[in-house]
Amino acid sequence: MISTSYDENERTADVIDIASRNEIAHTNALINARRDAANKPQIHPDFDGKTCLDCGEDMPVERLAAHRIRCTHCESIIEKRNQMHA
Repeated sequence: MISTSYDENERTADVIDIASRNEIAHTNALINARRDAANKPQIHPDFDGKTCLDCGEDMPVERLAAHRIRCTHCESIIEKRNQMHA
């Protein structure tokens, strides 16, 4: 029969708690970095400030206000392509 003392169990729990906190902190940092990147205004030297960089259609006011350079259709194509290569 294996007997563990209270101190051993407490140390093990402390190590697991520390690892868990570290993992949560790392995950939160990644989430925040992704959010910051997604909210960063997009810029491109060929963007005229009015039409989609890819298809040339007029950009909706909401997309322009969000500092996007592509319409939602063209942006979704890029996102799907990036997901396939990730």
